[in-house]
Amino acid sequence: MRDEQEQVDDELMALAQRREQSSVLQPILMLLVIAVLGSVISDWRSEIAYFFEDSEPVALGDVTGWPAKMRDETGWEPPVAHNTFVSLEGVPSRRSEGGDWEFFKLVGGEVYVQREGRMAGMSALEREMALSSNEPGDNDRTYYEGQGRLLSFASSGERLAGLKRFYGERYGMAFCEDYDAAGLERLAEERRETIRRNWTARYREASEEERAEEGWTERATEAEVQQVFESEPLCVNAYFVQDGRRPIDHWWYAVMALLMGLLAIYNVYKLVRWARAWARG
Repeated sequence: MRDEQEQVDDELMALAQRREQSSVLQPILMLLVIAVLGSVISDWRSEIAYFFEDSEPVALGDVTGWPAKMRDETGWEPPVAHNTFVSLEGVPSRRSEGGDWEFFKLVGGEVYVQREGRMAGMSALEREMALSSNEPGDNDRTYYEGQGRLLSFASSGERLAGLKRFYGERYGMAFCEDYDAAGLERLAEERRETIRRNWTARYREASEEERAEEGWTERATEAEVQQVFESEPLCVNAYFVQDGRRPIDHWWYAVMALLMGLLAIYNVYKLVRWARAWARG
């Protein structure tokens, strides 16, 4: 009889220990759930904010005409703002294509567009046949007109790192948000050194008649170097447009964030209840 009682006592003690362990793990799990949900919602802030943007796009007009407008109207700046719904048009340049997407830069402004490419949805065989043909496809037209979500490169973090790397390596583009003050100084010195080398190379490759006619010298003066240096910006503040992306398209971000928020609140409630029970002993 005594052996049975001791066995029962041992079982009760083990059960109490298991309950104690679960009570300690429970708040840890709740805190972990709250942290994960909060992190996801935080990462989606710009996506959720875009859902609440005006459904009427901000008209940016013809990007090709921006330089002339900035020159003729003192102080004029294009009405671009991060994470807004816009409509715009212009002449595509510096095209590239990857997977289902096509990318290009609009002439006249630092605006890059992403839209569905002509091979979107094709199988591997269909893509190979399309690449081997000379048909330009519907998306190879020479003028762009559309609307979509506009993002600032500077405010997009690593989201556009691949695109910036491609255009930086392929076309020598420098994006201002990637440089601090010291980096800009180094970039400026590299630009000046490149100007000097190109100046000398042009002189040496030219004929005597061309040198005399143009008045070229073998070495550029500092004033000449500075004149060429100031003809183009040292770095650019660029924008990225996701063609066809409307605010309503982000409805599921808002819905999922709401559900996750409710779940986080429920876990906070459970955590408070646990803390009160623990305090009472």
